[in-house]
Amino acid sequence: MLMTRFKTACAALAMGGTLVAAPLLAQDYTLRFAAPVPEGQWIYQNDLLPWAEKIKEESGGRIAIEIQPVGVFGTPDTYLDLVESGVIDIAWFVPGYAPGRFKLTSAVELPGLFKTAEEASSTYWKVYEDGLFGSEYDGVKPLALWMNVPYVLMTKGRTITRMSDMQGLKMRASGRMVGSVLESLGMTAVGMPASEMAEAIRLGVLDGTAFSHEALGPFGIADLITDINETSLGSITHIVIMNPDKYDSMPDDLKAVIDANSGLALSEQLGASYDKADAHAREEYAGSGKYTYTIPTQDFLADVQTAVEPVVEAWKSEASAAGGDPDAILARIDELSQD
Repeated sequence: MLMTRFKTACAALAMGGTLVAAPLLAQDYTLRFAAPVPEGQWIYQNDLLPWAEKIKEESGGRIAIEIQPVGVFGTPDTYLDLVESGVIDIAWFVPGYAPGRFKLTSAVELPGLFKTAEEASSTYWKVYEDGLFGSEYDGVKPLALWMNVPYVLMTKGRTITRMSDMQGLKMRASGRMVGSVLESLGMTAVGMPASEMAEAIRLGVLDGTAFSHEALGPFGIADLITDINETSLGSITHIVIMNPDKYDSMPDDLKAVIDANSGLALSEQLGASYDKADAHAREEYAGSGKYTYTIPTQDFLADVQTAVEPVVEAWKSEASAAGGDPDAILARIDELSQD
């Protein structure tokens, strides 16, 4: 069921204080939000800042969300712990930074499931809402769950049209699942921060990466990559999470404002933003004439499908060991994709 769809896929200290105002004992809340990206990043500017402003407006100024860029509240890999402990109130966190915690969630990162980030994000939220991810989100209140566009193969000086073309390539992997997929295809997955990737490709330490078009420029590899094979390799998850005690401390009318501006709609919005940015970048790069684009053939996709099946089976075993129901999760993902 899962892989047959492959071919078609190609913020720190809490600052809430009690104010004497009308109505009596109404509270104002300043929520600290940690973002893992620079202030100029497009999700930060185009989605998160307007989202915070909308919440401020709809709460009559009683909720202020102060979004801080990377570097203000420690490193991005610590954000989950900081939210759970209440040191910060809200964070944008990448579950891949918490290996072993989100084993059931990683189902949505399997290759060949989704065509767009919006579709993936919608499915991600709905499967969470169905309770199929078990206790993986205990200790936090998810406000949004979303995904990147599906990653594709990007290489320097290596055109990939056959399985043999991938053998031995050293490729940067952005997460454990993507790394497993690359390994299953005969490549060596290398884990390293995205900020180090350009230099590694330039020096020949890496042959390329599994990545998205929208990230080529920001991470400095647009002038290094020469070939792009548009086989869908899965993607990575992102979450916006809130400290549940901070949420519970709010009066019901302010909780309602948070709820009205989170959940499925916000998840889909963030996914759609990735789609829009990636489509714009792809159009620019494809039209530049600088890259060799390869659209995978049906035979190639069939070979890839066969190669990655052990990755799916390994995830199912891991999910079962974690107390989940992998077949139910995959069936629900498949059902939602038919809607």
